[in-house]
Amino acid sequence: MLARNIPNDATEEAVRSFFKPFGAFKEMVLTPVPKEGSRRARSVEMTFATPAVAATAFRELHGKTFPGHSDELVPMLAVRDDTRVYVGNVPHKATEADISKYFSSCGAVASVSRLRRGFVVEFASGAAASKSLTLSKTALPDFPPRDIRVEIRRMVLQEDGTPAERARERKPKVFVSGLPEGVAPEAVTAHFGGARAGVLGTRLVAGGTMALVDFDSAENAELALKLDASTIPHEGVPVAIAVAARAPRRLPKTKEASEKKAPARGRGKAREESKEDDKAASGKRRGGRAKKDSVPEEADPCAIFVVGFRDLEAVKGACSAFGEVSSVRLLRSRPPRAGQPITVRCIVKMASAKAASDAAGALEGVIASAPVQGDEAAPEVEVTVHAHLDDPARRRKAAPASASE
Repeated sequence: MLARNIPNDATEEAVRSFFKPFGAFKEMVLTPVPKEGSRRARSVEMTFATPAVAATAFRELHGKTFPGHSDELVPMLAVRDDTRVYVGNVPHKATEADISKYFSSCGAVASVSRLRRGFVVEFASGAAASKSLTLSKTALPDFPPRDIRVEIRRMVLQEDGTPAERARERKPKVFVSGLPEGVAPEAVTAHFGGARAGVLGTRLVAGGTMALVDFDSAENAELALKLDASTIPHEGVPVAIAVAARAPRRLPKTKEASEKKAPARGRGKAREESKEDDKAASGKRRGGRAKKDSVPEEADPCAIFVVGFRDLEAVKGACSAFGEVSSVRLLRSRPPRAGQPITVRCIVKMASAKAASDAAGALEGVIASAPVQGDEAAPEVEVTVHAHLDDPARRRKAAPASASE
């Protein structure tokens, strides 16, 4: 009998004392404490002397809880299947045919089924299954050295004593790639021989350019691998395909799947509004610079924005006529196109607010000259100089159109 929801702080002596009144058992195996953060419940496995004692304990444990805990125990009856063994830690590229061939030395192999992790080998007799346990910690031939694990499988029973439904076992299959777009699954099935070749069905993946073909046995799937590099007719044109024993871990996404998944990232209007709020709060500028505060600061009364001079020396010379110039900072600007004047954009910081105000008023609308991009011999053209008391580097919005090139 198996019982789940054993507390992590329960010792082996406490578990043995708790289950002893429900019936005498010959053996008890308590699983270790799961790792922190794991959702796996701790369990205990007990072997009773007779099935009747196990059935009695199974009925009486329903609704019971371990002392000091509120989670109910989950009892399950189980018997060991003497004809089946579980094979784990096998190489990734091993197939059902490889497992069947390796274990055939122990006796007649009835069937081999692939699980998510490992294989289940069913023998014709219990003696063959017992002999297969000796192959544990051995390596499959023709594969990288890797010790396999062989264990007798146990079968979980329902309340009426009948075997519970086993987990879905994987069917032998092959992976087909290089299919033409628009090919029908029936055409792929027919290419591999249909029902007479043991084909159970075909499922198209990756937008119909790949397929998974299921077979009724590992032998038929092994024979299907011989069709690698064969051609399948489509609209009168033979198309070469590739056949492999396993599919890649990640299949390429189709355009439709990407479009279906895209809206889930937004999570609706609320998500979009949240993104806008985050974007506004971060205050990221063009070029990756972040604002220190989302609220615009007041303009520096000592700074003016000047555009239209050919270089910084001309800017400093024009502004120094109205007072002492503390600093001149060049702003980033796009390179001029052919036929446009070469000018600079800068922030000029005066020593006082009065000097900045006088310079702004005097320089507004002044005519200056600048060379033309693309033709050094061309005559200089006249451009207008604009001056503003506001510093556009401190403002959230760009400078007005009258202050741009």
